Amino acid sequence: MTLFFLSNPKSFFFKNLAPILVFCISIIIWILFYPAYMSADALVQYGQALYQNYEDWHPPIMAILLHYTLALGGGVQTFTLIQTLAGSFGVYLLAQEILLQKNVSDKKVIWYPFYIFLILILPVSPLPFYLMNFLKDTWIVIGMIWIAYLGLKTTRISTQKNKRYYFNYTVLVVLMALLFLTRYNAIVLLPVFFILLMYNS
Repeated sequence: MTLFFLSNPKSFFFKNLAPILVFCISIIIWILFYPAYMSADALVQYGQALYQNYEDWHPPIMAILLHYTLALGGGVQTFTLIQTLAGSFGVYLLAQEILLQKNVSDKKVIWYPFYIFLILILPVSPLPFYLMNFLKDTWIVIGMIWIAYLGLKTTRISTQKNKRYYFNYTVLVVLMALLFLTRYNAIVLLPVFFILLMYNS
């Protein structure tokens, strides 16, 4: 892909215009809400990260990661940037994967997911607020989107059993495990995750 970009950047740009637009819109959302939309729970976790006074009312994983990010010179804006990009591309890729399962045309596979993403970031939708909210609910929602995407994709390529299949399967398992660290009651999803893994094995 790198060689193709260097040899024909104009063709590469138009071929990947939809993902590029998703990226640009995500950055705009991040700038508009910079550094973050902070609820009362988010402020509590931010205080835990500052003073390393962790409690079990909120799962400490977010506060611990934020603490070390602050120590390295980053901040809550680092997390909201990652959240916005992960959530936006998660929505795009999930919609794209659903269309691939339906064997639609290449043009629809590229642009229909982008149109769905545009609808979901309209002012009547809560998606931009969720993406920029430093909260465990945001991590759960984004994680579930990516689990749905990886689950569908792994199912689609499960007959091949190649390196890409095993990579997707591994990422799927790791993401499921991380989800349990983000919210305690996510444990109720364990049977669903087990069935999904067994179906894709």
